[in-house]
Amino acid sequence: MAATDQEIASGTNRDFSFTIQTSAPDRIWKFWTDPATWGDWDQGLKSASMQGSMHLGSTGQITPLSGPTSKFKVVSFDAGQSYAFETRLPMASLHVARSFNPDRSAFTHHITFRGPLAFAFARMFGPGFRRALPPTMRKLADLSEQS
Repeated sequence: MAATDQEIASGTNRDFSFTIQTSAPDRIWKFWTDPATWGDWDQGLKSASMQGSMHLGSTGQITPLSGPTSKFKVVSFDAGQSYAFETRLPMASLHVARSFNPDRSAFTHHITFRGPLAFAFARMFGPGFRRALPPTMRKLADLSEQS
C-alpha cells in the first residue's frame, strides 16, 4: 500500500506504533543499530551518533530537523530482534522501541511519551510524529531492500 497524506500510526498521540512488512530484516537491523544512518531514513532527524557498537546501556546523541541535540540511552537490547532507546525531556521522556515480529517478516516502531509532562509533549509532537512514522518506515524498508 502506498503511503498517503491520511496514513497515520495507530494509537494515541502519547503511545503509537506502525508495522510494515520486510524481505530484508538483516539489513534493517544494520540500519537500526548504526545511528550514523538514522538521518538517511528518518525524515525527522538531521543526524544521530554513537561511539562504538549498540548494546544495552550504550549512549548517543540525536539531532532533530528542528530543535536541540539531545542524548539517548539504549534501555533494552535483544541482538537481531529488538531494542529500545530513551531520550530525556523536561519531566518526561520519549521511548522508541523497534522490533521484528517472531519470523522477522515485519518490523514495528513503537513510540511512547512517558512521565508527568508526557501529555504536553504528546500534544505538541504526537500528531506530527504519527504522520511521519509510516513514510519513515517505508523509506527504511526501501533502503534495506535496495542495499
